[in-house]
Amino acid sequence: MRLKVKLKRYMGNKPKRQMEQKVLRQSGKALSPYHFFHVIKIRKKITPYIFLLPAALIFMTFVIFPTVQAFRISLFQWNGISPFQTAQYVGLSNYQELISDRLFINAAKNNVIWLVMFTLLPVLLGLGIALLLELDIKVKNLLKSIIFLPTAISLVVAGIIWSFVYDPDFGSLNAILKSMKLGFLARGWLGRSETALFAIIIAATWISTGMCMVILSAGLKGISPEIMEAARADGANYWQLLWHITLPLLTRPLVIVVALMIINSLKSFDIVYAMTRGGPFYSTDVIALFMYRQAFPFLRAGYGSAVAVILFTIILLIAIPYIRRITERTAEY
Repeated sequence: MRLKVKLKRYMGNKPKRQMEQKVLRQSGKALSPYHFFHVIKIRKKITPYIFLLPAALIFMTFVIFPTVQAFRISLFQWNGISPFQTAQYVGLSNYQELISDRLFINAAKNNVIWLVMFTLLPVLLGLGIALLLELDIKVKNLLKSIIFLPTAISLVVAGIIWSFVYDPDFGSLNAILKSMKLGFLARGWLGRSETALFAIIIAATWISTGMCMVILSAGLKGISPEIMEAARADGANYWQLLWHITLPLLTRPLVIVVALMIINSLKSFDIVYAMTRGGPFYSTDVIALFMYRQAFPFLRAGYGSAVAVILFTIILLIAIPYIRRITERTAEY
């Protein structure tokens, strides 16, 4: 029916019809108006998929194919060097071994600690700084730049910087403690099992707080001033405004930030590798580092792939609600 309406409009538009028919004659193609609109309709349907094709090919090549291959390799006992034809099929034995592997369980426990602290610290600090910057401060833009600057540093570089900070002999942290007459607190922060993991988490928090601040600050900008004014007119104080208006209206930015921090905490590898390589005595070992160590130095590609599949599944289960939230928000706009 729509095609007939378009055809009637097309037949009624004489100048446009004559011009298009002239183009068709010059190209050596004799198309009827009905056929012409049919071709246009098909092109409109195909064009979006043509533009999506390069991205889809890249995604298939670097995400889908490696994921399928990782699951396939996880079913074999293979050293990762010899031809795959020499690999021995073991089924789900690699997954069964993981359940009783004490080092994997230790890495999973460290990941849980990392997940909780790395989610709470950057989000709470980012929220507090974003709320502080909403006040009338003269150097607001300068503070934003300083806090956001560590986000531009790679995690490996940040790990090296903080390794110098935590150095027991020449580190600035111990020097500050000694200058404040708190020398009894000075220690080798990365050399002790009870402090190493928390020291790395603080370094990672320093990097991620800026991103949390920017996202939450953008969310605060989206809150209508009229709502706040109306609440103040009803006698609400600052804490009531924060608890009953600001935080409920920040739910979506908070969900996004928390999801990002959880995903980043589960795939943490580079900063741990740069600072401690999982030591001392595996006290800072995490799942991603355990996977790397099994697959490459220990030449257990099948076992390492099993760890990768489990890690990928966990991250996917967390990422799906995040993607759904983003999709819903985009649809509203």
